[in-house]
Amino acid sequence: SFLFSLTSIDNTQQFNTSGSYNVTDIFGEVRLPVFLDRPFAKELTFDAAIRLADYSTLGDATTWKVGGTWAPISDITFRATYSEAVRAPNISELFDPKLPITVSATADPCGQNNIGNGTAVREANCIAGLQAAGVPQAEIVDGAGNYIWINPLTARFSGVSGGNPDLDVETAETLTIGAVFQPSFVDGLSFTIDYWDIEIEDAISAVAAGDILDGCHDSESFPNLDFCSLFTRRDDGGLNFLESGEINFARLEASGFDFAANYTFDVGENTFGVSLVGSQQEKLDRFFNPLDPTDVDPELQELQLPEWSGNLLLDWQRGPWQVGLQTTYQGEQAVAEIEDVLGLNGNADLYGADGFFDETYIFDVNASYEYSDTLTFYGGVNNLADEEPFSTEFAWPVDPRGRFFFLGVTYRN
Repeated sequence: SFLFSLTSIDNTQQFNTSGSYNVTDIFGEVRLPVFLDRPFAKELTFDAAIRLADYSTLGDATTWKVGGTWAPISDITFRATYSEAVRAPNISELFDPKLPITVSATADPCGQNNIGNGTAVREANCIAGLQAAGVPQAEIVDGAGNYIWINPLTARFSGVSGGNPDLDVETAETLTIGAVFQPSFVDGLSFTIDYWDIEIEDAISAVAAGDILDGCHDSESFPNLDFCSLFTRRDDGGLNFLESGEINFARLEASGFDFAANYTFDVGENTFGVSLVGSQQEKLDRFFNPLDPTDVDPELQELQLPEWSGNLLLDWQRGPWQVGLQTTYQGEQAVAEIEDVLGLNGNADLYGADGFFDETYIFDVNASYEYSDTLTFYGGVNNLADEEPFSTEFAWPVDPRGRFFFLGVTYRN
């Protein structure tokens, strides 16, 4: 992989940057059939896989999975998999150019206006940090032990923001447990259901300048390397440089169920198909506060993240003709942050009963006629019921054009 970019700031500064990395992979898989056609075990199979990767940028990374399949009878199969996967930082996250930024001096948590706004250890950490920069003790606290340091910087100070070549991998642990039911007494019918649980650790995310400063001075482990190494102070204690960008600190937890049902059957020369695919998400929690790793941001039922969603497809084929009807369902979604709508952030409920967009059904119809091996005519109507998009800045969950007709022809030589 390779990146090269040239960025111009106000036509006065240019930043040439390049980056590349090499990766070497080795992987292996094993599948062990233990029982076949035995009492209480029509099939019992275990499988495992491992992938070892060596990145020139971050070193070794390992992913693996173990799983198993058990079919007590031919009609039903149970399956489970546990895995650990990684995502290596991409080229941009590693090597984006360091572009200039300015940070307000009022963001300094050690200023007199901010010293009391943090954790119980902020004042002690600020005293230690100012002393390390060269500020005399007498200018930080008076004889009675009162904090008296006045920030000599009243304007802004400079810094940079860009890629971070020291990023490590994101790690995801995933558990899936499910079953497949294919009744032998009904040809063409099948059901599947799977439960999944995913937790991503050390997720890569950008950190704002204020969060870097607070994350350093409010830490029980001052001076922590995650944040305290990203800025410097002058001899008089004033901040004079800060580097922001991407670091490994965030976490995400998600879980839910996926389900599907399919049935295909013939009536004379006609073939009918019914397919239902859906999802019920139990949890989607983000932990993206660098100052408090326990601070959760629930996102389930926010816009584009419904709790329930699914698609129902009805299909008919007869000779060269094919007709399909697709119904897309999405559950209710909040008009804003779910914390605001439900009052989870401690504020009063801002929206009341009008805090959610209603559940939505979207209907699409299509048809095709295969005139010959080389020529096919097709057409249809999307958004048959002329559903309107939600009143937000996003055209969601339908296109703003409303009901849409289309016709076409496909020619294959």
